[in-house]
Amino acid sequence: MVRAAGYSRQARFNTDVIYKLIMVYHDRNQAYPSSLTDLPKFYVVSAMEKFYLDSVKLARGAWDGYRYNFKSVDKNNFVLSASPVGFWPSGIEYGMTEEGILKANSKSVDALADGHEEVKRWGAVNSLNTIGFRQEKVKSP
Repeated sequence: MVRAAGYSRQARFNTDVIYKLIMVYHDRNQAYPSSLTDLPKFYVVSAMEKFYLDSVKLARGAWDGYRYNFKSVDKNNFVLSASPVGFWPSGIEYGMTEEGILKANSKSVDALADGHEEVKRWGAVNSLNTIGFRQEKVKSP
């Protein structure tokens, strides 16, 4: 049970970080990525919470008790979700849409990817708004 709670806190952090990376991608490309593997390589650490996330883990899709799903619904809308998986999974799933509000659900939780309207109905939870990224200019060849 303690492990599931730790996974849940990590998933909350990951969902928030992934959203911010999607928005950086959007700012640079004027479009949302087609999948999470389209995001550039990265490594994010939160020393205070002792969490980290890197692009290698993200490419796996599922780790530390959660599966991460992203779907671009149309040009202006997307849904990002983190659903618990594995043995003794957490009872909370997280999600975000283009609105940027971190949401959580603890009713009828499953391991399936969550839809845009479904995530919008969930309750809001505190986000990690203090996360910032240093963006470096990439020179074109």
